[in-house]
Amino acid sequence: MYPNNGFKKSIKTKVIFQASVLIAIILTITISFFISLALRNLQEKADLDLKNKSDRLANDLELRLEYLKESTELLATNELIVNAFIDQENRNKYLPPLINNFKNGKLLDSLSVLDFDGRVVFQTNEEAPKFSDSQELRLALSLAQTVIYLKPQKNEIVIIIPAQYYNTTQGAIVATYGMGKIIEQYNEFDNFIYTKFFQNNFEYYSKNYEPDQEYHRYKQLDDHMHTILYNLGITLEIGILKNIYLQPLQKLMVILAIFSLLILAMGVLSAYYLATTMTNPILALYDKVSKMSSQNTQSKYEPLGSDDELEELGYAFYKKEKELQQQYKNFYDFTVEMHVSVDAKTAKVIECNQTLVDSLAYTKKEIIGKEIFELYHAESMDGVRKAFNHFLQNGVVNNAELILKRKDGSKLYVLLNIIAVRDSKGKILHSKSSMTDITRLHTVQNELQKERNRFSLAIEGAQDGLWDWDVKTDELFLSERFESMLGYDVGDLPQNIDAWFGLLHPDDKERASKIVNEYLNSKGKKSYESTFRLRAKDGSWRWILGRGKALFNTDGTALRFVGFNTDISQQIEYQDKLNHTAKHDSLTQLPNRFLLSELLTHAMHSVKRKRQRLALLFIDLDGFKAINDTYGHDAGDAVLITIANRMNEIVRESDIVARLGGDEFVIVASELKNSSEVIPLLQRLLSDLSSNILYKDNGMRVSASVGVSFYPQMDDIGTEALLRQADQAMYHAKLSGKNQYRFFDLEASQELKSQQQDIINLRGAIAKKEFALYYQPKVNMTNNKVIGFEALLRWNHPVNGLAYPDSFLPLVEHDSSFMIELGHWVFTQAFSQLEAWHLAGLYVTLSINVSSHEVQQENFHLYLKELLGKHPNIKANSVEIEILETSALENFELTSKTLSACQDLGVTIAIDDFGTGYASLHYLKKLPMNTLKIDKSFVIDLLTISQNISIVEASIGLAQAFDSHVVAEGVESEEHGKMLLRLGCEIAQGYAISKAMPAQNVMDWVESWKGFASWEVTKPIDAQSHVVLHAAIEHNDWINHMEAFLQNKNSKLPQLDSSHCYLGNWLSHSSSKKHRNNFEFQQLKETHSRLHNNAEKLLRSSEQDKTAGIEQLRELSKEILLHLEALLSEK
Repeated sequence: MYPNNGFKKSIKTKVIFQASVLIAIILTITISFFISLALRNLQEKADLDLKNKSDRLANDLELRLEYLKESTELLATNELIVNAFIDQENRNKYLPPLINNFKNGKLLDSLSVLDFDGRVVFQTNEEAPKFSDSQELRLALSLAQTVIYLKPQKNEIVIIIPAQYYNTTQGAIVATYGMGKIIEQYNEFDNFIYTKFFQNNFEYYSKNYEPDQEYHRYKQLDDHMHTILYNLGITLEIGILKNIYLQPLQKLMVILAIFSLLILAMGVLSAYYLATTMTNPILALYDKVSKMSSQNTQSKYEPLGSDDELEELGYAFYKKEKELQQQYKNFYDFTVEMHVSVDAKTAKVIECNQTLVDSLAYTKKEIIGKEIFELYHAESMDGVRKAFNHFLQNGVVNNAELILKRKDGSKLYVLLNIIAVRDSKGKILHSKSSMTDITRLHTVQNELQKERNRFSLAIEGAQDGLWDWDVKTDELFLSERFESMLGYDVGDLPQNIDAWFGLLHPDDKERASKIVNEYLNSKGKKSYESTFRLRAKDGSWRWILGRGKALFNTDGTALRFVGFNTDISQQIEYQDKLNHTAKHDSLTQLPNRFLLSELLTHAMHSVKRKRQRLALLFIDLDGFKAINDTYGHDAGDAVLITIANRMNEIVRESDIVARLGGDEFVIVASELKNSSEVIPLLQRLLSDLSSNILYKDNGMRVSASVGVSFYPQMDDIGTEALLRQADQAMYHAKLSGKNQYRFFDLEASQELKSQQQDIINLRGAIAKKEFALYYQPKVNMTNNKVIGFEALLRWNHPVNGLAYPDSFLPLVEHDSSFMIELGHWVFTQAFSQLEAWHLAGLYVTLSINVSSHEVQQENFHLYLKELLGKHPNIKANSVEIEILETSALENFELTSKTLSACQDLGVTIAIDDFGTGYASLHYLKKLPMNTLKIDKSFVIDLLTISQNISIVEASIGLAQAFDSHVVAEGVESEEHGKMLLRLGCEIAQGYAISKAMPAQNVMDWVESWKGFASWEVTKPIDAQSHVVLHAAIEHNDWINHMEAFLQNKNSKLPQLDSSHCYLGNWLSHSSSKKHRNNFEFQQLKETHSRLHNNAEKLLRSSEQDKTAGIEQLRELSKEILLHLEALLSEK
């Protein structure tokens, strides 16, 4: 049976009800129409009747007022009235009878006779109104005309008529008539009709009007208001009681109500008959279907007794019931879910589907009759019993995760849902359970948890701070590492975006916010990477590199923004240290040649723009070598520092002082109006530099030879040419006797003429095929494998033979068109050679140097793309473009854009001579690069100058920070390679591997190259062990200085106290803690102590004993180096 919740309507009831409602609606609409029509007719009839009545009443009143006016005028012409103004004694005798006989007396309220001044001559009663100040009286007397007006406060009509005697106005008669008396004479209207009179919308009289009654007012009254009596402003309103004029409608409504009830009763009877006739077969079909649905077994078809479509419908239901039973059986058995029914009392299985049977690998007979608990795995038995008890108590179980046990004992993870089947009293008979196989889901969840654990470990291992910003809510998740890297405890920072913004350095807020907004506005097309400073808990500032990616919805709105923060403060320190070391002289702290080149370039541009002059002073000290030879290098160093300080005191703040090296200095005096302004500076310079210098009670003196060149000149020249001019002038000053200055003489410079000839020869060298490419190999030192070559330009000079680029390229470095032409020649030759190697089976990369002129061409990448197209056997990633660090920063935006376009082709980018320029971290992180090449000037002295180790360390650290490869140039020996490998640099080129060679020699060299076995076994050391390398180099320096001192070649005695030299300081420092329990470390300490003791004894020994003692020191030194080597080899 259909569940009716206690209330059910039969089809017959619905048919009767709906038919009755339909009849009622039709009757209601019909009756409403007739009533509306009748009401409109009654209103129109009432309006017409009221209009006629109001017209008649208005006309009658108009005539009555006209009559009163005429009769009053007639009275004014009476002889007795006229004589009353003359015969004052007798007027009281004859006027009263005259007035009393006045036929309008019933309507008259008062009558007054007034003289010309408005004084009363006669009046009918003492209460008659006074008219002496009346404007209307003055008007009537002055015009000698009748004046009529209304006094609404007293409901009176006032008629003023001048009285004349022989055409002379003697006075006036003033008659007042009660308006109510006039209207009361009209009793022709029934009591149910009311009248109202108004003047200026003020009601002053009404008749038959009852406020508590409802009237029908003549609807066109606003268009049909009667103004009566000479436009006195009196208007008439008329209306009739609604219940009077609606009496016919009420009778009609009674008739229509009786008629409607009759029609409705007939309709209900008809509907009842029709419903009974139609629904009896339907009800029979309903009973049949209900019986079929309540039976669990198949039933026979029983006819309905209706010989029409309903009989066919009943049979169709029967067939459908059979079909559904079969479908349900199929669905139950073969659905993807497992179904089982369990007896509530015995907990035994009474029914299950085939899916459960197949899933557990049992037969149905083996499952039916089993206790349900036997089908579950022991691991989830507690959960099974809990679920079964919950079912018995509540009749339902939802989404219980349990484990079934297959016949072979394996596990099947399921999600169980149970509903109860109850008897009529609500008692639970058995369950209907469905189980969904979630084994795969369970496996995926386990794998996902493993991935989460891996991700968590990766985050912790990377030492990066994770952040997750919900852009819509501004909520911000910060990982523990994010807070701890800034020194905060977990939970110290609020979890919102304002927390990040509040930590930003004031100078970085605008830029950092702009980068975030630009990334979000790009809808992820750009990459997000930003460098900024965040405030640590202790108030210090940490440099942070932020990288991330946002999730956007379909309309491009950012939803989440997730990323990592990396603390790069140490890298920034490396960069600052590297910049300072690369740009400044370590002794005097003056700018070195590299920084001078930058500062001089800026100064030259500035004076040219301002139309000023610049003087470059090239200074070489006279007699400096003698000081070194006499007093030692320490004295020489003191002299150089003093000279540098004196120069700084002489020059202006805008001038530049630099040391080129040795005893050569440069001063750049800019912002000169003319060349002669430099002469006072030159004179003071010669004077101050030649002053006595005191060092350890020794007086020393040097002088200076100075060469001067000026800028600008007639020909545009570069910084190197300007330096060469000043250098030549300085040379002439030395030849002229030293301690003087000379100005550069362009025409007298034979060297310049030679250079000009070289420029001419260079510009024709391409056509004459005098240029050639040599190739220097690059090797991966960890396996001695040749990975590539660098193409190096050579010029077969017609006179001087083979020339290197640094000897001729500076001559034409400002000739943009020639440099581009030469660059194209280099690329053409290099691509052809690389393709030939690849075809011959030598698959290596080739690095090609480019100038700033080439990369500042916007179509350079198109030229490169064209070359790649012409050489299909060359893969783009086998080509590497090398650009000098200084060149990369010229017109940085354009250069960066061009290099990025080349990278998009697949070509890699290398920054050459890194460390010799002046690039800041800000520029480097924006510069497209794949490889960073450490300049050979830092590598060559790597084994003797510990400062160079720091520079190389910093360079490798920066390369790693920018995810770039690192290549070391200038590897001159096997030991250089081992040192680089320990520092973490694997790729090298230099003379230890091979000099640059012609192309025809390359294949033979590759076949013969074996490499160094020691390189393959040398491993990188940890950062804490780098100090051991420093210690070894500083020790070598100490032993060399000690030998020189003992042999009287050096005046400075090295540190004798074993705890105060560099190695001794490290041995006692906390950084050596990890080695202190090591046998080698203890041996090192003992040997180091013996070395210093022996050195101290040698100072007191004879010259003959010193020779043998020095040899002993050398042996002890070798032992120390062996111990240090052993410490480096520790795991």
